[in-house]
Amino acid sequence: MLKLAVHVVRRLDWTISFWRFALLFFLTPWSGVIACSRMRRDGRPWPLLLRLSFFATTYLLLGLQVLITSVWIWMIVRAEWVAVVILPFAALSNLFILVMRLQTIYKFSRQTAAAAR
Repeated sequence: MLKLAVHVVRRLDWTISFWRFALLFFLTPWSGVIACSRMRRDGRPWPLLLRLSFFATTYLLLGLQVLITSVWIWMIVRAEWVAVVILPFAALSNLFILVMRLQTIYKFSRQTAAAAR
């Protein structure tokens, strides 16, 4: 299982253009809407509901990440050490899912009808 995960992560695009895309996705929401609306597979656009759900759930995951981080800081202040130890695992898992969703949007929004042929 770990070998499969490592193989998948190596095949993803980690260039500066991906990180620029991820930053613009969150700083300018209209670029995220445009990227999600351009998602194609084999030259055909994905169903509209699926494309819109990618945009919405990506922002929900970002909100969850902010919430987890805020609770973690609050637990440090309150000296709740069990939560301080456990919450980073939830934050890292959520962050991994968030980055994988961004990779999916990045990959499939860059496909064109000509490239699929």
